Amino acid sequence: MTKLYVIGDSFSAIEMWPKSAKSVSPYPNYDFGTSVYWPKQLADKLGAELVNLSAIGCSQDFQWSQIYDHQDQITPDDYVIVVLTEARRFWYFHDCPGVSRADLIAQSPSQAGDAEIAEQFERYIQRDLLAVLNLENRLGALSYMAHTRGWRKPLIVYAMSQISDIFRKFNNLEFSKGTLTDISVNEVSIATEEYYNNSIIRGIDPRYNHLTLSNHNILVNKIFDYFTKQITVDLTTDFLNTVLSEESLSDPDFQHEVSPGAMFWRQSLLKDWRIWKKFGVALGR
Repeated sequence: MTKLYVIGDSFSAIEMWPKSAKSVSPYPNYDFGTSVYWPKQLADKLGAELVNLSAIGCSQDFQWSQIYDHQDQITPDDYVIVVLTEARRFWYFHDCPGVSRADLIAQSPSQAGDAEIAEQFERYIQRDLLAVLNLENRLGALSYMAHTRGWRKPLIVYAMSQISDIFRKFNNLEFSKGTLTDISVNEVSIATEEYYNNSIIRGIDPRYNHLTLSNHNILVNKIFDYFTKQITVDLTTDFLNTVLSEESLSDPDFQHEVSPGAMFWRQSLLKDWRIWKKFGVALGR
C-alpha cells in the first residue's frame, strides 16, 4: 500500500499530554487528534497509509535521522513531507529529541548543568553560518536520495522561517511558499505577544498542532493539490485569520475548532507558563 511519510515537529506530531491529563480527562475516548489532524486527513484523501515520524520540539538533526532510518522503506509510489523546523535547534539528548533548546533543558532542575553547557554552545559555537551549512547539507542529501531512488519529489513545508534562501538550490525537492507559523500567528485576533501568551496559550496551545481545525482542512487540500496537480503549496493565502480570541475559545459554537484534550489540560494548569511564553517567542511573537 502507498504510504505517506511525514517528518516534522509539533506542527505535525500527534498530540501528547502528560499521563495525569489523560487520567483525569472527561473525554475517555478522545484520540488526541489522531483521527482529525492534517496528516491523517491527507493520508485518507490520498488513499495512503500514514507513517508519522514527527516529534514535538525536535531539531532538524532528529528529522534527518528519521529520514535516514526509513530511506530503504520509502518507495517511488510513496509520498514524503518534511515539516522543516528551525535550523538552530540541536539534538542534545538521544532519548529526548524534543529538548532542542537550552531554555527547555533549564526547565528541569536535574539537568541544570546540561542547560549551562547548552547555553554556552548556543552562545559561543552555534551560529547562523553553521546552521545554514548543516541545513543545505541535509537538503542536499535528501535531494540526492530522491533522485537516486526515484522518489516523488519530497515536499518541504516550512514550519518556521529559515535562515537561508534554499528553495532554488534543489531540483529534486519542492518547497512551500510561506510558513505554518505565519498561519498559526495570524489566527490570533490581537497581534501582541502578551495577548498570545496570557489570553490564548495559558500554558497549553488549545489547537491541534497550533492550527484551528478549519485551517487543517485547508492545508490538506493545498498539499493534496500539490501531489495530484503539482500546484505549489501556498501557505500565505486562503487560511482563516483572527479567529482566536478569549471570546471564541469560550464559545460553544467554536469548540469544534480546537482540541478538547488540550482545552481541558490548559484549564487545569496553574499559572506557570514559562515554557510556553518562550515557545511563543520562538514562533515569532
